[in-house]
Amino acid sequence: MFIFLVAICAIISSIFLKALNLEAGSLADWVGALGTILSVGVAILVARKTTKNNMVQARIDKSIELYIEDLRAIVGCLSELEHNSLLDTIYRGDVLELSVKERQEAERGIIERNENYVEIVGYHKMSTIIYRMPERKQKLFKPFMDEISKDLNIVMLMDLKDEKLDVNRFLNLLIKSVDNYSMIRDEVSSEITKYSVFE
Repeated sequence: MFIFLVAICAIISSIFLKALNLEAGSLADWVGALGTILSVGVAILVARKTTKNNMVQARIDKSIELYIEDLRAIVGCLSELEHNSLLDTIYRGDVLELSVKERQEAERGIIERNENYVEIVGYHKMSTIIYRMPERKQKLFKPFMDEISKDLNIVMLMDLKDEKLDVNRFLNLLIKSVDNYSMIRDEVSSEITKYSVFE
């Protein structure tokens, strides 16, 4: 096919050269000219492919950079959570009773209650960060966030002053949420380690 095209070009050039009363030149001239044209064409193709590859790589690098920023923002949210250390030790097991003050202390740093509202500390900020990630990355964290939301919404509905409050259920839901936050922290740490090579 290539030889056929070259032959057609040679015939057309020969016709034009005769019409313009110009010399055709030697075979070496033709081969040299053809080589120059081909090398320019190849250079243009390589430059276009390189530019395209560079643009794709730049998009990938930017995406990874934004993802790592999001992971670090999650670390910041997690560092703001200051749950009661007793949830990690003494409260793991059967607890028969807690005073109202102890109940408030147990959920401190996880649930914030005041006269106007009750909310999960840092949850909305963290979920906003996670839900703006690519969907395949959201899947790493959403199961933990869904569990935290489900469990802590139950806790928020509990009346800490109620004498009949199921203390064990109250504590178990808090502890489960603390454990889910820990798993998010581990997942974030793993992802940062995995992608830090690109920085």
